[in-house]
Amino acid sequence: MVKWNTAGPRVSAVFDVTGDGRTAAKASAGRYYYILSTGGGGVSNVNRNGSYSETYGWNDRNGNRKFDLGEQTGQAVVNAVVVNGQILTSIDPSFSRPYTDEYTFSVDRELMANLKLSAIYTYRREKNLQSSLNPANPYATTLTSAVDPGIDGVVGTADDGTYGFYQRLSTANNSVITNDPNALQSYKGLEVTVTKRLSNRWTMLAGYTLSKNQISDVSVDTSPNFLINANGNITNAANADRPNQFKLTGMYIFPWHDVILSTNIRSQQGPPVTRQISRALNVGGSQTINLEPLGNTRLATLNTIDLRLGKLFNLNGRQLEATVDFDNLNNADTVWGVRTLTPATTFTDPTTGTRATLQQFLSPSQILVPRTVVFRVSYRF
Repeated sequence: MVKWNTAGPRVSAVFDVTGDGRTAAKASAGRYYYILSTGGGGVSNVNRNGSYSETYGWNDRNGNRKFDLGEQTGQAVVNAVVVNGQILTSIDPSFSRPYTDEYTFSVDRELMANLKLSAIYTYRREKNLQSSLNPANPYATTLTSAVDPGIDGVVGTADDGTYGFYQRLSTANNSVITNDPNALQSYKGLEVTVTKRLSNRWTMLAGYTLSKNQISDVSVDTSPNFLINANGNITNAANADRPNQFKLTGMYIFPWHDVILSTNIRSQQGPPVTRQISRALNVGGSQTINLEPLGNTRLATLNTIDLRLGKLFNLNGRQLEATVDFDNLNNADTVWGVRTLTPATTFTDPTTGTRATLQQFLSPSQILVPRTVVFRVSYRF
């Protein structure tokens, strides 16, 4: 059982700098503790009532087409929480609660009626991160050298190199849920925004963010291969490092029949990716190894413009709304998802029927959809 009694202190303050209510300085600091899920993340594996399974060869010796004890052949592949009465996963008795510290400082200034300029600096650090380790440490202590086929993924070309990995020596596969006392995931960001309230038939919100989202000093994992090039720019889709971002959304109501024009403009620096290789080990299958620092390669900047024209008709207390949307007006074809494994792959060219070789690293897996025009009509009654 893990019992945590933690207190997350938080404090914030606001100060009227000029005394006229037009300039506000704000500051805040707080600690936010993680909630440990009762399932997933390895935690459910400490349950002695967890499921157990074995996969093995079967020789139906008596020909009854039913499994009978003793008909197993070969070495069983075990997928279990408990093996021979021993739980494969345990929780470190000193496992403590991961947390995030966040500090912000901002200034808001009313430039004129209905127009505000804001600047906010945020520093966020995540510490004591949850991790897992294999106490048996079934890996060699020295690196084994192997050929890196390079970006083109083809062995024997000019961009070939070498990389190192730790060979696995045994099947010992115990897991201990613990903390990584050294790992630090940090975010530093400066955001400048301009806010225009709806007046004189128009409104707008525009903002630019300059930021850095990184992880460093990762030191705990179930395999030493996962610690190779584990530090660098965050690559997770949810919070990927994007140093430069600009967004603008606005609306204007034309005097002519109150037709509404709204727009959404964004420019986001591409997310980082890491060139990797899948390495087959002597024991336990393959592991994916980073061939460069985490997030070392960055995709292209994403620039899009969306527009909407709309008109609302009032019909005796009922409403008819007609709109036309122009999505991705500039018809950008930005690649925002790619393959990260480096070995080249082969495929059959559907036009010629011949086998061809394709560089796998950075080959597109997700591309922004093309320009679309959508007409909508809605009737409310």
